[in-house]
Amino acid sequence: MKLQLLTLLTAFSLNVFSQLPTIQWQAGLSGSQMDFSYFIQQTSDGGYIAVGDTYSTDGDFTTNQGNGDGWVAKFDAAGSVQWKKTLGGTSLDDIMSIIETSDGGYITVGRTYSEDGDISGFHHSINTTDCWVVKLNSAGVVQWKKALGGTGSEEGRQIIETTNGYMIAGSSSSNDGDVASNHGSGGTHDYWLVNMDGNGNIIWEKTYGGSGDDMAFCIEKTTDGAFIVGGIATSADGDVSVHNGTGFAYNCWLMKINSAGTIKWEKSFSTTSYTDPSSIKQTPDKGFVISGRSGNVGSLATFDALVMKVDSVGNLQWKKTFGGTQKDEFTGIVVTSNNNYIIAGTTDSNNGDISHFMGGISDAWIIKLDTNGNIINQKTYGGSGDDGFASIQKTTDNSIIVAGFSSSTDNDVSTNSDNLSNNVWVVKFNALDVGIEESQLNNNFSVYPNPAHDIININTSEYSKNNTYNITNALGQTILSSTLAGKQTTVDIHQLAAGIYFLQINDKQLRTYKILKN
Repeated sequence: MKLQLLTLLTAFSLNVFSQLPTIQWQAGLSGSQMDFSYFIQQTSDGGYIAVGDTYSTDGDFTTNQGNGDGWVAKFDAAGSVQWKKTLGGTSLDDIMSIIETSDGGYITVGRTYSEDGDISGFHHSINTTDCWVVKLNSAGVVQWKKALGGTGSEEGRQIIETTNGYMIAGSSSSNDGDVASNHGSGGTHDYWLVNMDGNGNIIWEKTYGGSGDDMAFCIEKTTDGAFIVGGIATSADGDVSVHNGTGFAYNCWLMKINSAGTIKWEKSFSTTSYTDPSSIKQTPDKGFVISGRSGNVGSLATFDALVMKVDSVGNLQWKKTFGGTQKDEFTGIVVTSNNNYIIAGTTDSNNGDISHFMGGISDAWIIKLDTNGNIINQKTYGGSGDDGFASIQKTTDNSIIVAGFSSSTDNDVSTNSDNLSNNVWVVKFNALDVGIEESQLNNNFSVYPNPAHDIININTSEYSKNNTYNITNALGQTILSSTLAGKQTTVDIHQLAAGIYFLQINDKQLRTYKILKN
């Protein structure tokens, strides 16, 4: 693992609204073959847990057991690897999702072609897969593992914790083994949801769909105790009431179910022959925002990145595509505290909505939209190799953490030693750049001098005795914290090391300033 804290910006601007996300630190995992990360999440200790797959047998992945293994890595708050491990058998294995569990451990889900190693109780036949679940303790030690499915193909795409255990969203083409039914014939896939208890025993499992191929990609708990599920559907029968498009078109299919798995409502969306979601999040108005891609089957180079907003019962409020003339896709989305959207993805374009292309075939891409889907700002990241972001999560310090891949060794990428293959790329962005609106920085609030050496003065016209300030370093660690002394407060910072700090003021609304200590 190679880690380098990047040089932080020394320029300062009061108008943070116009700033684009800047890298706080980055970390990498690499071998000589292809290595990817699919999902990352912040953990309760302020660190991060990430998963993916690797084809390497060297570097950071010396314990690969076969054709391709899944991996799990725990990072601390500064991006240093605390532990990592590969999981799998002698065939191909992928880990697609992970969460920290309420007992302080972790649970992963993915798929496996293997029948040995870390896979036991498999159901699949030759050239098919099982859904694969592994439960780990806080140190990464396997507590239990399960292969779920039948003689067809099953996979798990995302796992979440529920009040009675865990819920897996994925797909199934079986009607035997752990799978009670299939809505199609001839190996077609259904949405497959599995509710497991804390020991991996199935509480209930259900398939959803019609006579075509239907596959679930993402799931989210809703505030009313239900679940929203997103994926693709070619069916126009069974559980799928409407199919938009002609022929073998993939619709984005949304489905809301209750805790027992009963469908509350379902909706299909498409404008082209392929529209699929990568991530779905509930919004403050009880609706949902969905990221993904939309394009034509057989013409992947023309995919556009997609964002859709629906109301609480799935009615489309707006749908927008972004990108240029090449392949562009969004792979994850977060909702900010002020109800804007920050979306991660990958772009092959150097025109259209892409203002700057770093080189190579693809760039990692972050875009910020307002509540109506209008672009606030966007930026590409990477180097002269191939780079992309596959997962994005909001962090407790009002920032974002992303994970993906990079084969670059220049520009924004400092974690790779060669550009011969894709390596895992994890990036933490600075808090100020992603969460603050210009409306929060008005004439009622000022900080000076800035840059500063010994003291800073905080002026506010909205003082009350409960107003507080908090100064954090670039890692999000609190350095100073107190209440405001009045409409003007002097803060002694002479003991702080030179560098960038973040001053948060809570005076009826949360305001954040970047402070340069010289």
